[in-house]
Amino acid sequence: MAFKVVQLGLLSVLVGVAVTGVQVAASGNSFPFSQCESSALKSPYRVKYDGFLIDYDNQDWTCFRMYLDTDAATDCPAKATDTPDCCSPSLAKIEFNAAPSCEGYVTKALMFKGYDDSANGVVEKIFPVGIEVLTPDVSAVIRISKGLNLDQSVLAKYPEGLPFCLNRKPDVCSEAQTYMYEGTAVYQYAIFDASSECCPTGCKSFAPTDYPWRAVFHNVTEGKGGQRVCMKLYVDEAAAATCNNAVGCCTQRLQKVEILANRQCRGSISQFTMTGVTGTKSSFLWHNTFPTLKFTNLNLPYKVGEDGAFLCFSIKGPSCTNLQQLCSEGPRGCEVATFAPPGNSCCPINYMPYV
Repeated sequence: MAFKVVQLGLLSVLVGVAVTGVQVAASGNSFPFSQCESSALKSPYRVKYDGFLIDYDNQDWTCFRMYLDTDAATDCPAKATDTPDCCSPSLAKIEFNAAPSCEGYVTKALMFKGYDDSANGVVEKIFPVGIEVLTPDVSAVIRISKGLNLDQSVLAKYPEGLPFCLNRKPDVCSEAQTYMYEGTAVYQYAIFDASSECCPTGCKSFAPTDYPWRAVFHNVTEGKGGQRVCMKLYVDEAAAATCNNAVGCCTQRLQKVEILANRQCRGSISQFTMTGVTGTKSSFLWHNTFPTLKFTNLNLPYKVGEDGAFLCFSIKGPSCTNLQQLCSEGPRGCEVATFAPPGNSCCPINYMPYV
């Protein structure tokens, strides 16, 4: 994932009933504004945020991935003769809750960037989409249907998920205004089958009120040809005391940390070390597409976060030799996101000022 100052937002309350698949546009109805089965426990389909794609086809994009999570679909047993109807249909449509006032902000969908699997219909294409206002000043959705109609067997061939992106038309709405009109920091999606009777709904929180883990620069020491940088990873006491557990992240461990970073610094970062914990941790990696430095598989328990742990790495050249060169946000420092498991459902974003 990569990110700029993005705090996508929407509802965190998931509701729905299994009746018909008729779309409604009535004030007071909750997303997905349909009479359909919205329980994610009855479907393996999921969507996750995948960051920004900058200046592709002369546009900037907000990207996601569609994937299968059969383990989380606990009402869909692997072997059962009475499997619920929503466990096995194909994926026909994806919708996002959106702000009616931002109509015109999103105009295109980039499907399956970099893929060329014509036999299964997984080929890179760009389609027109838009923010469809259902009720003025009340409800709207971004609907993606062209280029889909994927059978589960096709999506199962891509365990990493298949990418899709929505463009961001400038000077209409900010990212936050588009996805945060409900006043929270949770974006919400629904995945529909061809009948629109099944619409498993999910969300992801970028709100600092939903997850108390934080990252700050602790110290920087000069060395031969570069710098040694240490970050403190910790549970913020004040945030923990007032944490909103609607998404279920308040006492989760820390899974990974991502920094919005300068791509030119690839090859200039050493493997990191962790203090305050025992056991070998994974190395860092760079996102293949986005300008993001990722420290993954940290698995720091909440209890460790109460005291804090220290993640240290070296910036050793040749392209970058100091922290200011690494950070993409210039004088403000580095932008960082802390991620909770499972599925990275919470990932608040904050700045780490230089020390």
